[in-house]
This record gives sequence, structure tokens and C-alpha cells, in this order.
Amino acid sequence: MTKNLKITTILGASMALFVATLGLIGYLPGLEALGSVQENFIPMAPSTAVCFLLQGFILLGLAFRPRKRQLGTLILMAVAALTALFGLLEIPSHLTGLDLNFEDRLVPTAGKLGEIPIARMSPLTGSFFFLTGLAVFLLLLRSYSLKDRGAHVAGALGSLAFVGSFVATLGYAINAPLLYGQGATVPMALTTALAFLGLTVATLATAGQNSFPIQLVSGSSTRARLMRAFLPIVAIVMVAEGTADIYLQTLFPVNLALDVTVTIVTVAILFGGAISWVSARIGHDIDQAQEALRLSEERFSKAFHYDPDAITITSLESMKLVDVNEGFARLTGFNREEAIGKTTDELGLWADPAARATILETIHAERTIHDFETTFNAKTEEQRIVMISASVIDMAGKPHIVSVARDVTERKKAEEALLQKDRDIRKAYVDVLSAVTDEKLLILTADEISAAEGEPCGAPYSVSSFEKLSASRDFLRRTLKASGAAEDHVSQLVLASGEAVVNGVKHAGKCEIQVYSLEETIQIRISDNGPGIDFSDLPKATLLTGFSTGKSLGMGFTMLLDICDRVLLSTGPEGTTLLLESGGKKEQDTLDDILSRGLLKEEAG
Repeated sequence: MTKNLKITTILGASMALFVATLGLIGYLPGLEALGSVQENFIPMAPSTAVCFLLQGFILLGLAFRPRKRQLGTLILMAVAALTALFGLLEIPSHLTGLDLNFEDRLVPTAGKLGEIPIARMSPLTGSFFFLTGLAVFLLLLRSYSLKDRGAHVAGALGSLAFVGSFVATLGYAINAPLLYGQGATVPMALTTALAFLGLTVATLATAGQNSFPIQLVSGSSTRARLMRAFLPIVAIVMVAEGTADIYLQTLFPVNLALDVTVTIVTVAILFGGAISWVSARIGHDIDQAQEALRLSEERFSKAFHYDPDAITITSLESMKLVDVNEGFARLTGFNREEAIGKTTDELGLWADPAARATILETIHAERTIHDFETTFNAKTEEQRIVMISASVIDMAGKPHIVSVARDVTERKKAEEALLQKDRDIRKAYVDVLSAVTDEKLLILTADEISAAEGEPCGAPYSVSSFEKLSASRDFLRRTLKASGAAEDHVSQLVLASGEAVVNGVKHAGKCEIQVYSLEETIQIRISDNGPGIDFSDLPKATLLTGFSTGKSLGMGFTMLLDICDRVLLSTGPEGTTLLLESGGKKEQDTLDDILSRGLLKEEAG
């Protein structure tokens, strides 16, 4: 719902609620005019006011909280259906004299206005409530099912009720209200007609600008603009002409020919002026639109043909190329004449046919795709890596795919070279540090450290502040003693772990401690999500006593290596993990052993 339609719904529903409230208050002594406006007018019935309140609040709810699938929506649907049924039963009740909707039992009569009973719903009002109640039910059904089915029907029903209430209001305006003087038949009250105007306007606005009849007058199309201009003029002329006939005939006789002539001249002047004004505005807008279209096509042509990326326009129906730019020719080796009228399959562009299938599947489902990486076969049989983005647009009323392919081959080669360089540097550091420390310090990946872990001893412990350091040491002592570690090992491991925990909290804000048992070896893992140790600082950070930089964590590795049997380290931008090992009597696992155990864990998983 657009902002303007939402405001219209709120105003219309609020008007219905306000008038309905006045209708109820009008039954209080001394306030009768609020419900009837004039003494000789019938007041709004209490049942009528209640139906307005129920339907008005439902429309307000749809304005503020649309499209909510919940139990409350089902309840509101039942309420709307009941108001529609209540109004529908009023018609056979009037014809048969039977109290089919129990109005006589629910509300006592409040006297008579001539022969007309007061506090009774008019059969005309009941028919309108049937229309609006059914329309509100359909709008709630759309809200619950999240589908727009029924919006046109709801709009049509609301339109019928609007026209009827407008006629009833007009009858009061020209002092010729409907159904007065028809015996005991209850006419529609003026307040009821006014409330229906607000309620039906809110119903039409809630149905939305794409529903009938709002779609006829909304938007910027020529038809909508003509309808917005001429419909009010037609209505005003007809109302004015009819009102003039009624009042002029009562004041003094008017010659029929003169009356017709004045009417024709008035209509001609009004319509002529409206046509002139609308034609000038629409013609001006058409000229502007054509100029804007010309400029847009010119800009598109320049952007299309001179863009360095490969741009293609493909028919979605035939999948044949409609147009290609110079960037496409440079990338693939196929010039414009060779490519147009053929499919990319016929040109043999796809190194991986599955990539084409994936792109088309995404295009059909989502109408767009962004930065899809694949490989093209050029005419020279050279393969180029490309990033493809594409969208579906309408051209001449038919869907086409506009795709942009950017050649990233050289960038990918440069990235791979940098990655390989990083891998070589890392391997050199790992080999040197392992050799210098006699394999007491192993630089591993996070997955490799996970493969080296034994069975966990209890739950992990999180340290998020320096105030929790003492508690973390107590946790370690308890857990290590429970795992069977010797007392001297406990004190040393608590000291070593404390150094790592302090630095983890200092540089990462928090860290996590977990104790493991691997046969006769005790393992303590301290992990965080900090910045990690830069590989260029890794030799100094791990081997030089007291070394620390703003980028490194300064873990005090010289102390850790003195206390622990072995230290396993994984570090990088995603964080740092230390696995401290001590107390093992068996020969420690090599890196190959660790990796083998990781494979076994994966197979077991």
C-alpha cells in the first residue's frame, strides 16, 4: 500500500468510526441531533453503528499492519463475515417480518418517526453492509494468504456501496431523501450514508492502486489522466444540472428548450476547457518523454558500445544474441556480424555447460544474477575467466537478457600468485620454527589443531575480562586435577596458560579455555577471535623473549616452550588458537600422525 493510499484508508476509516460513535451517542438524552442531524431525519441504528465500528477498526488494522499471517487475522475474517451476514439477513427480515438477524432481541426499539421505527437498520443499509463486509473479508483473506486474489472483487463491491451511499447522501442534500414516505420502511439515515462514504473510500484504498476501479484512475498513463480529469467534471455537471432542474422548477417555470440549451452550452464549455487543458498537459508530457527517451537511448548506445566489458543482449525466448558490443568482440574474438543471430552454445563460449544452466535457472527464478564466475572459450581456443552479471528487461514488449561479462583472467592469475607466495612464506616459517625448536613449536591450521585434540575434560570456560583471570586459574586447577595431572604439572600449566589467557583478553577482548586428555598427555587449548600474529613477526614473536608488537599477541612463547612439552599454534586474521601439551610419557605424534587422525575423525563423522 502506497503512502497516499494508506493515508486515504486511515482518513476514510476514521470518518466512519467518528460518525458511528456519534450515532451511538445520539441515543443519550439531549444528544439526539448527533445521530440524526435534523429532527425529521431518521437516526443511525445502534446495530448499524456497531457494524461500522467493527469494519472500520479492521480497515485501520490493515492500514497499520498489513499482510500478517496470524490467528488474529482469521478472527477478523470471521467478524467481517458476521457483519456481512447480519446485513444480508436484514433484507429477508424486512420482507417477511421475521427477526432473522435477532436485531429485535438485541436492541429495543426507541419509538417511531411517523410510521418509521427508530433504532432499526434499514434494508438498504443491510445490503450495503453485505457488500462492504464481503469486501473487507476478501481484503483480510488477501492479507492472510499473501496473495492479491480477490482485490478486484473487493474493489468492485466497495464501488457499488460507494455509489449507493453517494446517492443516499445526495438525496438528503437536495431535500429528497430516499424511502421517506414509504410507510414503515426504514430509510438510510444521513449519518449512515456519510459513514458509508468514509468506509467505502477506505475499502477502495485498501484494495490498492492495481485493483478495480482504482487502477482506472491511478498512475501516469493517458487513460488514467483523462479519467481523473473527466470523471469529476461529468459527475459535477450531472449533479449540478439535476439540482438546478429541481430547484428552478419549484421557483419559476423554465422553458424546456432554454434549459436544454443552457445545459449543452455549460457542458460544452466545461468539457472544452478540460479537453484543452488535458491535451496541452499530455502533449507537453509526451514531447518531454520522447526527448527523454531519445537522450536515454543515446546514452545507452554510447555506454553499450564503448564499455570495455563484454555486453550482450539476448532474447529470452530464443536465446539468440540480439546485439553485442566491442568489448564482447575483444573478449571472445567473435565480431558483431558473427555473433548476432546465434546462441552462445553455437559459438561454443561455455567451457563449463553446467555454468550456463545455472545462470539460466537463476535468471528465470530471480530475473537477475550478480558476479557469477565462469570460464569462456575464446575463438582462438584460449580460455578466459569472467564475472557475469545479468538482468531481464523488456524490449519491444518481449523479455531480453542484458548481461555484462568482465574479464578477470589476469586478476585471478595475480591473486593466485600472491596466494602461492603467502603459502610458500608460511611453509618456510613453519619449517624453520619447527626445526629451530626441535618440533616443540608446530605452526598448524585450525583444522589441523582440531585433529590433534584428544577427548574434552568438561565444558569450555570463557574469560571476557581481567577480573575473571583468578576464576580462570581456579577452573584450570580443578579441571587439571580432575583429569589426573600431577600437582607440579598443574602449577606449571596454570602459569603457562595464564600468560596466554592474559594476552588473549588484552588483544582480543576475550578468550576460551578447554582442557583435553590424549592418553597420558594433558592438552590445554586457549583460543580467541583477535587479530592474530603477522607472519612477518612470527619468528620474533615466538622465539625472542619479551617481544611484542601492536599486531602480534605477544604470547610469551619462550616461557611456554620452557614449561610445555609441545606448543601447537594456529594464527591468522580470524583469530589465534594455542594447544599446550604436557605430561605425556608416550612418544608424541608427528604432524603426519595428527593429519591422519583428523581424516579418521572426518570418516567417523
